[in-house]
Amino acid sequence: MEIKSVYISQLVADKILRKHDVVPKEVREVFANAYFRPKIYRSDRIPEAYVAYGRTLEGRYLMVAFFRYNKQAKVITARDLTSTERKRYGRK
Repeated sequence: MEIKSVYISQLVADKILRKHDVVPKEVREVFANAYFRPKIYRSDRIPEAYVAYGRTLEGRYLMVAFFRYNKQAKVITARDLTSTERKRYGRK
């Protein structure tokens, strides 16, 4: 799946910074990192949503939940990967 741009509303940016200590720059890096392409799956909870497991340029592993509109990702939330999710990301 190709993502050309990433949209993060100010409300979502404030929430992920406050709750998960994730800045929008890190979310964009997950999709733009040429060395570690994100693994993208359909969300189990929301049928229209997707989940990306990826890595920032500094090496932080993140989960990014988003809706896809054409080739744009509209971010819902982002947080650090759990240990189980890191294993899944590393296997594929």
